[in-house]
Amino acid sequence: NIGIDNSCGKWICFIDGDDWLERGFVAKLEPYLRDEYDIVFFQFNEVKGKTKKTSQSCFPQLPSIVTDFDFFQQATLNRFLCKYYVASPWSKVFRKSFLDENNLRYVPGIIKAQDTLFVLEAYGKASKGLMIEEILYNYNVHSDSVSRKFNPNIVEIHNQLIYELNRVVYSKNKLKKDLECALNVAIFRYFMVCIQVDFCHTDTLLPYIKRKTMYMETRNMDVYANAIKKADMSRCRFTERILSILIKINTFRIIDFLFKMRSKIRF
Repeated sequence: NIGIDNSCGKWICFIDGDDWLERGFVAKLEPYLRDEYDIVFFQFNEVKGKTKKTSQSCFPQLPSIVTDFDFFQQATLNRFLCKYYVASPWSKVFRKSFLDENNLRYVPGIIKAQDTLFVLEAYGKASKGLMIEEILYNYNVHSDSVSRKFNPNIVEIHNQLIYELNRVVYSKNKLKKDLECALNVAIFRYFMVCIQVDFCHTDTLLPYIKRKTMYMETRNMDVYANAIKKADMSRCRFTERILSILIKINTFRIIDFLFKMRSKIRF
């Protein structure tokens, strides 16, 4: 936020500390930077692990004018809807006046998925964008082992995030059903993370009864109960689909057993 507030250029670009831009980034991008666009998207490379294996991530239709930001909001909440990863502030530039006019900033105090929340709100305010063919960014893909570490505060963290997601999604005068469906998928997946990094994590010292109680209390919260009931998980990963079935039929003992058998299971 300090960077956005103090920037004096017409366009804002976000770069993660371990990623890098292609040479000639500004020169290649500059011809497309016009005031009629709120956001200009470009393509990127995914650079994976120690092998540095590179694969290109490209939007299906290029080049293209973007006016359907509802779909981009859906894909931000449910990344299985689009192969091109849209739930990040990088791989695009934002017109500075667009951010200022709509008071678009990162929400202070959000510990997880601040960037997802930022772009979700930006897509909700944007009117016109451009998707160009140039590959201008290199995204360094890391193992998600950090996200699977034991975190006894994860429910509170997710509750705060979901509150903000609801604020953004339901700020629209007429909420489209597809966007609500995508939000339900996101919330269901956040509940799965609670199981993975807290209720059934191998590092927890809590007894089974206490962990089951925590699981049930969280599952029965209105926000999670509604998502579990309504979310369509058919396009998620196979392991998530299996876990979603077990959650729906409410078999914590089996869920706990599976995580014990495969302590490094990835959901």
